[in-house]
Amino acid sequence: MMNSHYGNVRIKELEPMRFACYRAASATPENDSIEHMTKWLAEQKFGGTHKVRMFGFDEEVTPEQKMQGLRGYEVWASVPKEVKSSVGVSFKDFTGGTYAVMRINDPFTNPFEVIPDGWKRLADWVKTSDEYGFGEHQCLEEIIKIEGKDCLDIHLPVVKKRMRK
Repeated sequence: MMNSHYGNVRIKELEPMRFACYRAASATPENDSIEHMTKWLAEQKFGGTHKVRMFGFDEEVTPEQKMQGLRGYEVWASVPKEVKSSVGVSFKDFTGGTYAVMRINDPFTNPFEVIPDGWKRLADWVKTSDEYGFGEHQCLEEIIKIEGKDCLDIHLPVVKKRMRK
């Protein structure tokens, strides 16, 4: 696997956010959930300067869905705190957390190899870190555009290790 896909690991603190959430189970759940959320966001009138951030992660499906070749993916879009209810989406108040983050450049050329390899590399980094261990909050993927190109920031939850004296 080419190393040019993978950036350096950095530690990042995600602030608390309110999210609109949508889960899809299909043959293409990433596309389906992102498409649904993008359409829902376009219908909202947030006003102000709210910048939407969109995160996603794999979700379990039932054994029956798995036998049908379906996979699950949930997408979260940051929304202003005053947004309360809407048909078709649920809401979550995310408390934030500390993450090891790695950027994957051009993740969709071969996504079923490039993205899992990125997660493996990030997990290996945490395993060998003297300062950080694995956290228990939600793993997240964030699609971002840089100079018009898709990149993926993968976020692995971490906690600081207690230093021995």
